[in-house]
Amino acid sequence: MFTKLMQSIKIKKVISFVFLCCILGCGVRQNIVDKAEVSTNITDREWVAVKVENDEMESLNTGRRPTIQLSEGKMSGHSSCNRFHGTYIMDGNKLTFDQIMMTKMFCPETDSLEKLYTKTLSDVRLWEYKQGRLYFLNQEKEIIIIYKEF
Repeated sequence: MFTKLMQSIKIKKVISFVFLCCILGCGVRQNIVDKAEVSTNITDREWVAVKVENDEMESLNTGRRPTIQLSEGKMSGHSSCNRFHGTYIMDGNKLTFDQIMMTKMFCPETDSLEKLYTKTLSDVRLWEYKQGRLYFLNQEKEIIIIYKEF
């Protein structure tokens, strides 16, 4: 009788262990899928700035709004007057831009926006993607640029 009881307990432990592994395994798989979906959602798309620092882009009457596109470590975009390109490093939700180069057209009507946008890009350290919006954050985790898909 005792051996049957012990076998029953062992079987229940094995079943519980297998069940637990299945649950944990599914959770890990879900996290991997979520990260892949987030990465896919922000790369290889063009994003248009909705807000830079405290300036709402729609309220500014400057013509073209700033944009950005990220793809395989390279970035490009429009700063409202000039085109730019460079490189970026993304590690999870960490993001930094490097080697930003820009054309040199003169646009006095958008000069202040262009300076604000390029300076703010250099302050980016983190990113988040929520409900179709891309958020760039600074080191203090404050949202400094908000984009929507172009």
